[in-house]
Amino acid sequence: MMNDRIRIALYVVTALAVCMGLTAWVYWPGLSGDFMLDDQPNIVAPYVDPRNIDAVIYTITHNGSGMLGRSISVLSFMLTALQFGLDPWGYKFHNLLLHLLNGMLIFRLFYLVLSRLDPQLAGRGALMVAGITAGLWLMHPLQVSTVMYAVQRMAMLSSTFILLALLAWMKLRSLESGSLRFYVWGWLVFPLMCVCALLSKELGALIPVFLLGMELLVFRTGWQYYRQDRPLGVLAALSIYLPLLLGVLVFALKIDYLTDYTGRTFTLMERVSSQIHIMFFYLRLIFLPRLKDMSLFHDDYPVTQGIDAITLLLGGLLLLACWSIWALRRRAPVVAFGLSWFLICHLMESTIFPLELVFEHRNYMALAGLVLLPVYAVARFPVMKQVAMILPLVVLVMLFMTRTRAAEWGDPVLFHTMAINDHPLSGRAITSYVNSPAARDNVEDVIIKLRQLTELTPTEPGAFLHIQIIECSSGIREDAGLQRSRMLLEQYPVSVYGLNALQNLLTLVAENRCPEVSLDDIELLLETAFEFEPNQLNPNNYSNLQRLRGILRFHQGFYAQGVVYYRLAHETSQRIDTLAELMLYQVAAGQFGDADETMALMEAQNASRFGIDSYQIRVSRRELEAARVAASGNSPAKVPDSEEQRAQ
Repeated sequence: MMNDRIRIALYVVTALAVCMGLTAWVYWPGLSGDFMLDDQPNIVAPYVDPRNIDAVIYTITHNGSGMLGRSISVLSFMLTALQFGLDPWGYKFHNLLLHLLNGMLIFRLFYLVLSRLDPQLAGRGALMVAGITAGLWLMHPLQVSTVMYAVQRMAMLSSTFILLALLAWMKLRSLESGSLRFYVWGWLVFPLMCVCALLSKELGALIPVFLLGMELLVFRTGWQYYRQDRPLGVLAALSIYLPLLLGVLVFALKIDYLTDYTGRTFTLMERVSSQIHIMFFYLRLIFLPRLKDMSLFHDDYPVTQGIDAITLLLGGLLLLACWSIWALRRRAPVVAFGLSWFLICHLMESTIFPLELVFEHRNYMALAGLVLLPVYAVARFPVMKQVAMILPLVVLVMLFMTRTRAAEWGDPVLFHTMAINDHPLSGRAITSYVNSPAARDNVEDVIIKLRQLTELTPTEPGAFLHIQIIECSSGIREDAGLQRSRMLLEQYPVSVYGLNALQNLLTLVAENRCPEVSLDDIELLLETAFEFEPNQLNPNNYSNLQRLRGILRFHQGFYAQGVVYYRLAHETSQRIDTLAELMLYQVAAGQFGDADETMALMEAQNASRFGIDSYQIRVSRRELEAARVAASGNSPAKVPDSEEQRAQ
């Protein structure tokens, strides 16, 4: 008996080692790629010396991603920075290690679940099905755009802690209720994993839904069981049912905010209709993957404008899948579990919330639930045994595709070339290429691509302003583009792209690097955007536009108005770096008394926030004292060299 256990353990360890090695091999070429898209505001822009503890704490507590700041993910970026600085290779390498860890966690969780769902699979059968599922999940080509996209560590790390939380729940369910170990796992380990998941990415909020699914499908627990087992009943009430109730209440109270589509080019109904089609698009990417279909850029996916027959049919199939989870919970519990896993993973990002329509990383965890189904069918039903013969071929094809995608991600020039070729209607693919190092020496091609972008995104002023920014270096004024930008700012909410373009153009004009455009031109654009009512109702747009108005007024010489606009921006955003910028402009104007007042306001805000802004306070205080010393020595204070390139 012991020899059998040792032999099985050796088989498992060997299989895991081979699987991990193959996964590392296929992803390795992608490690040499660049940062891209959201890597810039989340990793590059907030980078600080990771050896400066105060700076690290400030960065962790001031991330603007998501509702909760994702501080655990930001901390992980700091740990990578400690070893690799700002080398993209290190961030992708750590992502790969995290992906391998998640594969092992999925293997462990699915093994435990399968052993309970299908007793005939217990032991070797459960090990085999869980192992093959985890292996295919690790090596699937769809995962490349998550693992090789540095900032998606947020999704990966949240998945890690979700899996650890579910494993902790499985562990406590195997322990004697009310024992010391039960309380350690239930009241210490499990809550800690939940908090870490939430602070990695908001997907951690799905843990109660996962637990509800496991209680209904895996443990098949009823209310009577909870009444008999008081410690478990209390824990389930606090971990599952109370969070679900609070979630419903928060959604009901914040429904206007959570379904605010003022910043989108599609409506709530159009998003829901589109997601019905997108769910089946994801199914195709999982079961019939093609390299041409997979990309970081899916903003060219068509919006479903109305409810047609195909939409009704696909929606009916999704409802049937939901119904079958309950109908099959006893007759085919593994199928019910796999379907529920996939659908739960998509509850937050593929339903009614005003997110962008399509991203491949939304399938990072979801993929495992669907991959489980054919693997289980082959292992469990004799009629499917013939299909097992093609498994090696499936693995080889997946290895080839994943290796090919990783190599594409590892070559920036090839990556952007393939993205534009495969997705010629993707505005984000064009924008990413235009901002890439590969495009910096090819100004003519950049202009051509940006003009294509203006046709693809006719409601986006950022592209027109971007053209003017580039033309500044050639001494050209794009009158038509400036007029078009103003017209669009009159009709549509300003986007992050538009805000960044406005700020960059303002900086160039203020520094006399774009004499063809005047500060009056910038004022006309800003005032047009600000007068559009939806921008005033959106806190992010309002605060950013007020800040840009303040910068403009300072450069125009209207000091008092600049201060007012900055204060209004801060009242809405409560960002302490807004006050820090204001203080620098006050110092540059020689208004040290006003700068002292702003410094006092910063210190008061820091005190009210338990000192989380202490790093910024110390930096600003040093800058203020240095300026005061320079002024006393008849050395003029400098205006900030350049405006911070952000539009959070």
